[in-house]
Amino acid sequence: MESLAILTPPPNPLHTLTLSHVRGLKTLEAVDSKELVYILRDLPSLRRLSLVAFHFDAREFLDASRSSTGLALTLQYLDLACLHSTFQLHYMFGFVRDLAQRKGGSLAPARSTFQTLTVSHSRSDSALAATYEASPIVPELSAVYGVRVERYLF
Repeated sequence: MESLAILTPPPNPLHTLTLSHVRGLKTLEAVDSKELVYILRDLPSLRRLSLVAFHFDAREFLDASRSSTGLALTLQYLDLACLHSTFQLHYMFGFVRDLAQRKGGSLAPARSTFQTLTVSHSRSDSALAATYEASPIVPELSAVYGVRVERYLF
C-alpha cells in the first residue's frame, strides 16, 4: 500500500482562490472568520487570495490566524476588493504584517516572500479612507518588508 502512495502523482495544487459575496442577498451576512482560517490552513499552496465584497470579522480572523501554525506560508498576494464601510481594515494590515514578519523575521527584517496587498473601496467611504491613511502599518510594510500596498478607489 505504501508503495502505491509513491507512484501516485500529487494532487494539483490550488494557487489562486477568489471568495466573493453573492449579489442579491438581502443582508450582508458575515462568514465565520475561523472558517476562513481553516480554508487558508488547508490550502498550503495558495499564492493569491482575493476577497471580493466578502464580509467577515477581521479582528476575529487576525486572532485565529495568530493561533494557527503553518497558515498561508506561500501566500504572496492578498486582494481585498469592494470593501464594505464597516470592514475592519486595520486588522488585515496586522495580518499582512504578521505574514511579513514570519517570512522575513522581525529581529533582522528581510524582504518578505509576501509581495502585494491590494485594497479597493468606494471613493465616498471616508471611514476606510481614514483607516488606510492613518495606518502606521502601511508604510512599515513597504519600508521594512518590501511589501507593495496598492489602493484603488471606485
